[in-house]
Order: sequence, then C-alpha cells, then structure tokens
Amino acid sequence: MTDDSRPESSDDRPVQSSDDGPAAHPDRKTPDRAPTVRIDLSHLEPLAEVGRRIGEQLAETIKIGVRARLDRVTASTAGPPPWLVDFQRSLRERMPQTVPIPTPQYDFGPALGRILAESRPHLVKLQRLLEDLKQLIPENLRELRAHDHADIFRISAEDGTSLAWAPRVSIVRELLEADGLEARGTVLVSRAVEIANDVEASLTAVVLPEHQALRALLLEAAAAVRSGLYGPAQAAACNAFDTIVNVRIFEFLAYEGRDSKTRTRKHFRPVDDWGEATFAELELVLVGGGIATAFEWWSRGTGHTSFNRNGSVHHVDDGAYSPAHAIRALLIAQAALRWLDAAVSAAPAAEDAA
Repeated sequence: MTDDSRPESSDDRPVQSSDDGPAAHPDRKTPDRAPTVRIDLSHLEPLAEVGRRIGEQLAETIKIGVRARLDRVTASTAGPPPWLVDFQRSLRERMPQTVPIPTPQYDFGPALGRILAESRPHLVKLQRLLEDLKQLIPENLRELRAHDHADIFRISAEDGTSLAWAPRVSIVRELLEADGLEARGTVLVSRAVEIANDVEASLTAVVLPEHQALRALLLEAAAAVRSGLYGPAQAAACNAFDTIVNVRIFEFLAYEGRDSKTRTRKHFRPVDDWGEATFAELELVLVGGGIATAFEWWSRGTGHTSFNRNGSVHHVDDGAYSPAHAIRALLIAQAALRWLDAAVSAAPAAEDAA
C-alpha cells in the first residue's frame, strides 16, 4: 500500500475548529452581535484639560531637576563620570536592537461598562477637582476654553481693563474676535447699554458694608455709560478704581517696603504669559491682569492707548478720555471691587480654619 492509500490515523486527521461557523454545527444558535454604540465623551474634555495642565507642571518640575543635575555633571572639570559614559554606550548599543511590537486591536466596547464602573471613584475625584477649579473662573468666562482665557488675559493686559464677571459671554466672544485695541473699543461702545446692565448685575454680589460707597459710585458710573455720558462715567469709575486698588486692596494685601504699591498692583499679574500661571493664579490674572497696565506712568504728549488711571486723573486734556476707556474703567473697577469683597469676606473663615 502506497503512502497515498494509507488510511488516516486519528493523529493525521485535520482538527476542525469549534469556530467553523453555523454550517459545521447546524443545531447551534448564532449569537447576535452587540450593536455598535457611539458614546459622547465630550463632557470629559475639561478633565483632559486639567490633566494636561497638571502634567505640564509636573513635567516642567521634573525637567528643571534633571537639567540641574546634568548641569552639575557637565560643569565638572574632570568630565562626565564613568557610569554616565557606560550608560550612554549601552544605550547606543541597545537602540538599534529595538523592534516594533504589534499591539492587538481590542474592541473594548463590550467591557466599557465594567471599565467605567471601576474608574468611577477616580472620575468622581477628578470631577470634584474640576468643579473646584471652575470656581476660580469668573462665572461669565466658565464656558470658554483655555485658549480663550489666554486671550482674555492678553486683552486685559493690553487694554488696561478686565472682563471678569462682566460683560456677558456673548460680548466677550466679540472682543475675542476683534482685531486690536481700537476694534475692541468699537465693540465696547456698540454694546455700552448691555455692558452697563451687566456691571449693575455683577455689583449685586458686593455685600460688605464698608464697600457700599464704592459700589454706589460705580452704579452711578454705569448709569452714566447707559446715558452716553462717557466723561463723567470715566471720572467716577477711575476714582473708584484708584481707591479700590491703592487704598482698600493695598491695606488688605499688606505688602511692606518702598515698592509696596507696585507689588500690590502686580499681585494680579504674577506672570507675563498665561501658560506660566498656576491653578492658584488663574483667578488673579483673569480678574486683574490689566491693573498694572492701568497704573503705568503717563508722560504728557506720550500717553498710552490703553485705559490709564494716571492720565485720567492728571492729564484729562491729553487724550486719556474716550467712550471706550470709560467702559474699560468701569469694567476693571467692578472686577477689582468684586474680588476685594469676596476676599475680605473669606478672610475670617480662612483664619478660623488655620
């Protein structure tokens, strides 16, 4: 008997897979495939933004430490230590030996419920962190994205104003789209009545008795803006702003030394770049990023195009007044007063907790 006619033994027969399909097992019911489910995870974008910023800050901290150690190594006159030379040689030898490792295409759809259930405690903690961070953002700016906040910080510093708590977010969006200080001024004047209304609504949050006189003066300035009386509005808002910063906030922060007033104004702009701001500094830069600008020195004939307290007080006939500046003065004064009122109100609670 030739090899071709040799009967197959049990070891020679091909093994049929249990997954040959329904034709191989006609009595077996084919299970229905799970439907494809599209899940909207856009609500997790803020969590991703928080994680990104935390990661960047941690990475920067690590990078600084590594750079410092490398600087110490390279600064040595004896050259790099032997262990570093060996490590570099070993790394160069190993790198060509690396090969890509294929990763399986795993459909986690059926296990999504279990994954989310196991992750829920961590998501809850992140959600609480997100809510705490959101409280640092003025209400009218909370639905905006991080890059919008960066632009708001830039606009505040350029224009000598604030967009915190007022105006409404639709006007803030228009200001973000406007190209330059003059274009933003046009937006402010065209929406003057709505901005005056927003400032009045914002000032209802100022509740401490010692701040009511300042609040009343700003309400008068808002009424003047609504009536088109921009000169009186700027004068009233500017003087209130000066008292809020140079007297009330100055006393509250209690900086000491010859440059204490300058430090008080720069308290709200601890960084010049939004990306360098920590979470604790978000509210400060969004509220008062324009305070230092508003107090810049004014020389007659060479004043600033932004709102300026010194020009508004000492050089009223030198181009310091305009309808747009009146609104900028009103906005930054109400933002500074709201911040002060909340900070002073929270101070006793902080001292008790300590």
